[in-house]
Amino acid sequence: MSEKLTLTELFSLFGRTADDTRWVGSADSEEYLAVVTYLVQRSNHR
Repeated sequence: MSEKLTLTELFSLFGRTADDTRWVGSADSEEYLAVVTYLVQRSNHR
């Protein structure tokens, strides 16, 4: 079974809180790449 990444976990990767939902739409390409890299590494460690 796959583990889901919560919004709280996603925000914590970038030092933000759940109150910063506006940030998701304005994340830059480096931030999105960091999320993808994190998810790939996380799935490979299982």
